[in-house]
Amino acid sequence: MIDKKYKELYQQMAEEGHFGGGPRPFEWKIARKLFRKMQCSTLLDYGCGAGKQWNSKKVAEWGKLKPTLYDPAFAEHAKLPKQNFDMIMSTDVLEHIPDYTLPSVVRYCTSHVRKAQYHFIANRPAMKELPNGENAHCSQQPLEWWVDLFEMHSVVKVPTILHLFSYKNNRKIVKLWFKS
Repeated sequence: MIDKKYKELYQQMAEEGHFGGGPRPFEWKIARKLFRKMQCSTLLDYGCGAGKQWNSKKVAEWGKLKPTLYDPAFAEHAKLPKQNFDMIMSTDVLEHIPDYTLPSVVRYCTSHVRKAQYHFIANRPAMKELPNGENAHCSQQPLEWWVDLFEMHSVVKVPTILHLFSYKNNRKIVKLWFKS
């Protein structure tokens, strides 16, 4: 699902200590609220980095959840799960994936989720460069582009939060497929 070139670049950066993983407090708050509201018990952290954010304290805050972790740049999390999850979340991940492979990522996520999704997307250049000199955020698209991506490529339409973040704390939150 991930482009081989980018997988190798991200693996190199992971070996150098980048991408420790972990949402910022406001991301955790929104994702955890959605998890509880939708009465979820299983979770896939898609693009979890090193996964160190899921310490015992954090797991307890989510209700003693044992999250499943996936990140192709880290050998211990590189196997893409085949099972379904109540919720799938990604934080600062999708913008690291080239535009041309994002439809398959959305199809994977939406075909393996039962209740809800939360995706935090940094819609700005990254402060990090890849080893080849490219900006680490290779997919910097406007909000409407992300909404269209999910609307066109979602296999199952469950309540989904797309949380875009730009410079100067400019945040936009779009809720898709919530029942009124």
